[in-house]
Amino acid sequence: MGYRPGEGDVLANLGLLCHHLGEDETAREYYHRALEIGQELSAREIEAYAMTHLGHALVELGNLGEATDADQ
Repeated sequence: MGYRPGEGDVLANLGLLCHHLGEDETAREYYHRALEIGQELSAREIEAYAMTHLGHALVELGNLGEATDADQ
């Protein structure tokens, strides 16, 4: 294992990149992994970033109910 906060940030940013490329299912996976790290570390900024952008990817995937849950 390396630097976990950095890993969370990188995963969230990879999710954002995939989202912008239209690869929302892959983005969703990256955001979930980043969110897990944020929760593990109680790193609210990682959690917030991952949850917000996860919601955007879920909207694009048509998962509106799950997107609403992600943004709460």
